Amino acid sequence: MTSENTTDTNDYALEPVPESAQSSGIAVGMINGALAFAVPGLITGIEIGEALGFWESLAAFLVGGLILAFFGTVTALVGRAVPEITHSTYYLNGLDAAPVIAANSFCETFVCEGLHDDQRAEHVMRALCQVSANDIAAIDHAMPVKDIRHALIGGTISKAWALGKAVSAAKEEGADIAKVIADVGNGFVGFRGKVTAFEFDTIGGFSVGTVDLAGADDDEGNDAGHTYQLGVKNENLVSYYDGKVDVTIPDLICVIDENTGDPVTNPHYEIGQSLVVIILPAPDAFLTPKGLATFGPAYVGVDAPYRPASLQNRHNK
Repeated sequence: MTSENTTDTNDYALEPVPESAQSSGIAVGMINGALAFAVPGLITGIEIGEALGFWESLAAFLVGGLILAFFGTVTALVGRAVPEITHSTYYLNGLDAAPVIAANSFCETFVCEGLHDDQRAEHVMRALCQVSANDIAAIDHAMPVKDIRHALIGGTISKAWALGKAVSAAKEEGADIAKVIADVGNGFVGFRGKVTAFEFDTIGGFSVGTVDLAGADDDEGNDAGHTYQLGVKNENLVSYYDGKVDVTIPDLICVIDENTGDPVTNPHYEIGQSLVVIILPAPDAFLTPKGLATFGPAYVGVDAPYRPASLQNRHNK
């Protein structure tokens, strides 16, 4: 989708409910006259943050005086952040999104049944997002555990836990946090520099933009005099080193603040901010022919085959 959001929610005199009353990721709706809010047994998120956020909200969610409890596990179906519903192992394994239940901060709920496929689900949910102040929560791909287990990316939480522990230890010890993340995540430090410019806009329900960095001296002085640019569509999808393609999806292009070691999310940048770009390898599920066709270089307009990111590949181009 590339169309701009031309509908102003103020046209309907809508006011968001207070944050304390919002579902914070829990969508409630009606399917065939029955209240529906989740599927007991397994709570997953297309992204790990969604899954954990769901549990966090669930712990305090009250409906009609009943505290809802769910039992099972939390996992993820992409192993990284992605912009679209089709960028998941649900889609890669032919698991349908419908029925989809969605809710926005205006306490409106939507139930979408009979969606043709996940691409159609993406288009419908994106359109609803655009008329919901670009903020919507959805439940999709509700199915028995036995039908979804083969599509899960195992070890997602364990990997995140290991990275978090390593970062905490690095902060206490005064170590180079970027190098620690790269080592634990089997990746590498891709660039160190300061923000010289950034530009973002909301287009078709996506946050689209670029971030430009000028290289800074590090212990080895590798990046001084060089430039780096991030291409963003909700997530960092492609990067350019001195104007040439450096890294593309499905590899992960991660950004942290050099001084704090904290992650920097789009579009929250500041001119002069010192950043470190860390590159981590893609989940194996996205390295298949279908995975790369769905979420590979072509998706970001790069007319070249996928090459795993590495400093060696950068200098051999």
